[in-house]
Amino acid sequence: MNDHTPREENSNATGCYASLFLSLCSIAVTFLGLLWQNRGLQFSGILLLATDVGILVYYLSTMRRPAIPATVKAKTETKAEVEAPEEESLPVLALANRVAEVLQRGAGARVHVNTALNDRCVLDIKSATDEPAVGIVLHTTDNVGVAAVRGLHSLVVNTKAERGLLFTSSTFTADAVKWAKGKSLFLIDGRTLDQMVAKYGTDAG
Repeated sequence: MNDHTPREENSNATGCYASLFLSLCSIAVTFLGLLWQNRGLQFSGILLLATDVGILVYYLSTMRRPAIPATVKAKTETKAEVEAPEEESLPVLALANRVAEVLQRGAGARVHVNTALNDRCVLDIKSATDEPAVGIVLHTTDNVGVAAVRGLHSLVVNTKAERGLLFTSSTFTADAVKWAKGKSLFLIDGRTLDQMVAKYGTDAG
């Protein structure tokens, strides 16, 4: 699809022909001026050359770039619309939203799902009695070890929360469960989480 009209194409062609004609004239006049040692002819040749350059610059500056066809624009916009919710397609974010739904429906808590990062997502939780808590959601197929539980404990301390909840789609190691004992930490594995979703999720009725 060409964006130039026939009138614009004819104008551009006329400008090119005029520029070419002036170039030939300037060369010829300058050559004659040098041949006959005539400064008037030499000056005229230089003047014609300057005029030629001006015309060429003008037509180059007024030439329009070809427009992007409407079909290409539509495909680009559609692709942008499809790719925009990339973050929402993260499995951990989907899991975090399920956890938030369970806490809201099952415990009357208010939950804010923060931005997901790789395989984890942090939750800001306020209980029905307005007690602050924090949660971490991990989407993984590996067993969750002590390091993740220590990370949750640090988050509880730094945010001065009353308790911390660690949700995972997988399971916890024995050392992780042992380390969490005696602290205000609650570990919810994938099996328990599935049971909670079945009881309090949207599809549970």
